[in-house]
Amino acid sequence: MNIVNTVKAFGCHDVVLLDDAPNPKHLDYLDLLKVSGRESLKVDAVAEFQSRPLLYIVSADQKRKFDNNNMLDLQCLLANRGERAYLGVLSPGELNVYPVNLDRSVLTTSRKATIKKESTEAPFFFQSVVNGVFTMEGQPEEPDYVFGTIRDLMTRSSKHLIETYGLNPLDVLSFLGRSLFFRFLWDRKIVRSSELHSVCPQAGSPGDCFRNVMNSVATCRWLDETFNGDMLPLSGDYTSVFSQANKQTEGKLFLHLQAILEGWKHAGKEAFQLQIDWGDLDFAHIPYRRAQPGV
Repeated sequence: MNIVNTVKAFGCHDVVLLDDAPNPKHLDYLDLLKVSGRESLKVDAVAEFQSRPLLYIVSADQKRKFDNNNMLDLQCLLANRGERAYLGVLSPGELNVYPVNLDRSVLTTSRKATIKKESTEAPFFFQSVVNGVFTMEGQPEEPDYVFGTIRDLMTRSSKHLIETYGLNPLDVLSFLGRSLFFRFLWDRKIVRSSELHSVCPQAGSPGDCFRNVMNSVATCRWLDETFNGDMLPLSGDYTSVFSQANKQTEGKLFLHLQAILEGWKHAGKEAFQLQIDWGDLDFAHIPYRRAQPGV
């Protein structure tokens, strides 16, 4: 099946084939090109409007090789990209459209929308997506819901650390921002397992980098040296500030920082369960501009 020709029946004329010869348009989809392994459902093409992705396309032939869990994985993965776009499974006779959402429980109860090639709506389908006329249950309404999710998670932790323990607000923002930035580096594989020792000698996992005072100080020094100190400042030297925060929170500060890095779920004030939490985010697919609320 020729995807470019087939999807024209549904009004999609500006289509980027991801398995085509590399070209400048692929730069916006490098994270999708890196998805590897035969066990992963992959995006075959992207239908754009004014260089903005609105429909991720998977061939029906490819989808038949995978189960519903693989489909849900792809829907969640695409949601991390933060675009208000849909996922379409394309076959010669029809296009099945699915929502993308960070909340897997929403996706399991949502239904697909089927557009038949011979229907009167088929030629106008993509234009209805462009105009916002096409909607479906399970698709977030917010234009930048990924940023909103990150902001809400950061706000929840910062509010608790400031109001419950009386930590300096600037220090809290810096603590959380540094941890968030390191999570971004880790998910993007800018920092790899083999390199953790050079970041923090005592670290065996990304969460270890902010497990205690000593590890946090080592990690912050590495971040400053590597990124020319372009981080939010702390109110004092690293050892003093982390030691004081550790004392004031009885070590609970590091649970919040590790939650960001390890993808833990909240289940109470200090026990790390919202529908969407750090574990639902994959910074390998979240554009950097959305991954830096206050970093």
